[in-house]
Amino acid sequence: MKHTQIIWALLIFLFCNSCTERTDITKEKQSILKLLQEEGDAFAARDIQRFSANFIMDSTFTRLDYYDVTKGWNDHEMLVESWMKINAADTVYTNILNSKENAIIKVYEQTAWVICENKWTASKNGIPEEFVDRQIAFLEKVNGKWKFAFIAFVPLKNEKSEDKK
Repeated sequence: MKHTQIIWALLIFLFCNSCTERTDITKEKQSILKLLQEEGDAFAARDIQRFSANFIMDSTFTRLDYYDVTKGWNDHEMLVESWMKINAADTVYTNILNSKENAIIKVYEQTAWVICENKWTASKNGIPEEFVDRQIAFLEKVNGKWKFAFIAFVPLKNEKSEDKK
């Protein structure tokens, strides 16, 4: 009788456990990579509404830009809008593209973190230029979509300056 109860308990446990929805990590990572790219593409297009759609727009949002911290969505949005307005008048840089490379992503159920290379390429007066920094982000899933809750940009060592040493 005792063995029968154990078997039934085990079967109920297995049945209940198999009914829980599992996170498809590969699918979530693909969604996060799309979000990273959309953030860069929207910024390059100077589209503030498209750009803003990628973020949690509340007072807890934080941005670390090398050494400067911007707290809260309102301050971050004003900062980005000012950059976009300044850059809108720029005719020196053309063919501006952003790519996210070598991403490391850790997904939890409704949160994730990402580290990647944030690469910008453009032509300045017809001469190709490139700028790369490290992007670090914490993400939250809101209504089924990944959003930035924290974003940071950290400078990388300039390889050209390293060659001179």
